[in-house]
Parts: sequence; structure tokens; C-alpha cells
Amino acid sequence: MEMVKDEIIPENQIKVAHGMVEEPLAQNPKRYWHAWVETRNRAHDWQMRMAGTGSVPIKDFYELFKPSDIQKYSPDECAKNLLKNKHHGPWHDVTESVFVESSLKELYQNAEEAFPNTAKRQYATHPVKIRHIQWVPFVGMKTLFVKGSAMNEGREYSPTIVFKKVAYHETQGLSIVTLKANDGKTYYLSPLSLENTDVLVRCNCPDFRWRFSYYNSLEKSLQGPKPKKYDRVPGSSRPPANPTESSGMCKHLMKFAQALRGSTIIG
Repeated sequence: MEMVKDEIIPENQIKVAHGMVEEPLAQNPKRYWHAWVETRNRAHDWQMRMAGTGSVPIKDFYELFKPSDIQKYSPDECAKNLLKNKHHGPWHDVTESVFVESSLKELYQNAEEAFPNTAKRQYATHPVKIRHIQWVPFVGMKTLFVKGSAMNEGREYSPTIVFKKVAYHETQGLSIVTLKANDGKTYYLSPLSLENTDVLVRCNCPDFRWRFSYYNSLEKSLQGPKPKKYDRVPGSSRPPANPTESSGMCKHLMKFAQALRGSTIIG
């Protein structure tokens, strides 16, 4: 609703829409739950607003994002559903379900695209030092739990990455790598990929906690329990912590991923 707060529009001409949309202009587009505001014949969207577009004709928005399973609410209905459900939606019985999974490369790119003008995060990984890496395989669950110790500005953080759908093998073979895990045992597995292997991630730093963890949970790329969504203090003039509601990574996870690239398990 903040996207149209500065415009003089009768309340009966404002609708908040929830629906499943398609990642626009992508080669392999993902579908995800999204919210936008419709006024008269215009669609208002945070992603377009951050890009400087503002609003676009509804027809153009629908052609670009290809929304489906749409439910629309008046401002009053929106407020009642928010109070009743205690989350920002979707609130209706959905017919289209999707489990979006992400690789480390995709999460890295999401963070870059969500904050293109920042001088931090992807541009501030050099001072971060990865001191220790723990390797914990879960063969039965086909996962590899990798936990790091990252030092930055005198503080220690714990970036964690869980690789999913890991192919473990009983013996060595062609195109199989060897891993000496923290339990002292040797494991054999197919090489993992920063570009294609789906992951779960987590870090205990404030940047990840307040900006990314909630949205990572929606895309099934968060390791551990789902946190409460961070909302600004009512009346605050500060910009939203994550205005595009994008999943992503903090600089500690970025540096951790860079460190893993040099290991033998990454193909």
C-alpha cells in the first residue's frame, strides 16, 4: 500500500493482489508468490519501483509477469486478513503450488540484483576470513552439512551451507571425489556444483537475519527454522530492509562459497 500512498486515488479503486508470477525476462524463469497493487488501469510493484519504473499498465504487467491463481483485496480486506493470519500472504486457498530451490550462484545473484547500488556485501568480502570448515555428511538424507567460522571486524559468524541431493558412493571411481569428514571417516561422492546443486543456507549475522532469512524460507533455501518476518516500526521513514523481497546471501556466506570453490568436492 505504501507504493500508492502519495497518489490521490479513491480507496474503492485500489486493490492488493496476491498471485503466482513468473520471473520476467529470464531464460529459465522460476515461479513464485508475489504481491502487487492495482489502481485503475495501473499496476504498482516494488521491483519496478526500485528499478525506477514506478507503475505500468496492468496489461503490460500481466504480459511480463504472467500471474496466475490471483486473489484481490480491498485495503480494508487486506488489513483484516493481515490481522487474522499474521502474515503477508497468500491468504486464499491456492491451486498452484511451487517449491523454488536455489543454488549458491542463484542466491548470490539474487543478492546482487536486489541491492545493485550497495557498496557493501558482494564488494566487502575481502576482509572476511574463513578460519575453519566442518564437513558433516548425512548419507541417508543425501545431504552434506558444511559449517564455517568467519571472522570479520573482530567478530565471529557461523555461515552454514547444506548441499542437497548429494550422490554418495560406496567406493572410489571415475568422476568421484573423496571427502575426509569431521567424524574421521572417508566418504565418496559425485562433485557438487555452486551453479546447479540446490542448497540451504544460514548465517547468524544481522544482514542475513533481517534481510534474507525470511524470504529464503519462502523459496525453501533456508537452513533451520523459519524466522518471523522483519517489519519496520510503524511510522518509520527508513526504507524496507529488503524492498524486492528477494532471497539472497550475506557477505559471510558469499566468502564461504568462494572458499568452498577451492575445495576438491566442487566440480
